[in-house]
Amino acid sequence: MRNPDRIQPFLEKIAEIWSLQPDMRFVQIIELVKTYGGLPENVFYVEDDMWSEAMDKTLLTLKNPMDFS
Repeated sequence: MRNPDRIQPFLEKIAEIWSLQPDMRFVQIIELVKTYGGLPENVFYVEDDMWSEAMDKTLLTLKNPMDFS
């Protein structure tokens, strides 16, 4: 069984991203994370840790839009 303690931090990252882009719909947020986070087009088998890393990259990009490193 997967650790249920992973859920709340994961949801908090989604909420933080969404608060920075409040006019976006949920699936638009997912597409944003896929793009900024470098995830593949088909994300069906992407593990939660990879999503978490992608959300971290997305947050960095949104908070530092001129920093392309």
